[in-house]
Amino acid sequence: MEIETLTHTDTPIMTQEAITARVTRDASRLYGDTIAEETLAVWASSAVAELWGDAVKVTAFLPVLALRMVSNRAESLSDLSEGGLS
Repeated sequence: MEIETLTHTDTPIMTQEAITARVTRDASRLYGDTIAEETLAVWASSAVAELWGDAVKVTAFLPVLALRMVSNRAESLSDLSEGGLS
């Protein structure tokens, strides 16, 4: 994961690309056996972009929120493949 730091505070700054890569890795670990990594990467990119566009820029929770969005899509897909919605 790419992490840049501010020189005057040494506070990590996570870029949109770094967060997307993290969410993609986490989603691949969870769903890589059943969903193509390319699909998970698209979902992760979409989720991070949606959250990144919000006015609030607290990036510490962004990976968790984005992974939740990807998980919801993966679980919906799983429900559909099982022949119904729960």
